[in-house]
Amino acid sequence: MQLRFATDLSAEEYVQREAWKDAKLENCPIHPQGGCGFDKNGTYSRKYPEGTKIARWYCKMGHETFSFLPDCLSARLPGELKEVESVIEKVEKAPSQEKAVERIRVDIILPGALSWVRRSSLNQI
Repeated sequence: MQLRFATDLSAEEYVQREAWKDAKLENCPIHPQGGCGFDKNGTYSRKYPEGTKIARWYCKMGHETFSFLPDCLSARLPGELKEVESVIEKVEKAPSQEKAVERIRVDIILPGALSWVRRSSLNQI
């Protein structure tokens, strides 16, 4: 389960400062009273921005991991949240998704670009 790691850092600052080392989750979200074997469970890496790691914890009793995703990164999509928000804003202002992707994703053909925009938009709803 992903939890919000509230921070005002940009993705670049998050990586530079290795801010995942500052992430603290004192109690298990499932068992706040404790006794479940809740403990730090290292980190996992994200492809972008390069060098990004996400802090993670594990509840032994609940067989559940919890990761702290910083505010600057997008959930379920690679990259920064501000990039996804920018795409959504451009799509909302365009007369159609087709017109929006003609300006946003010039590197791929229309069907692939539409699929990418729809994934970006749906994951933020």
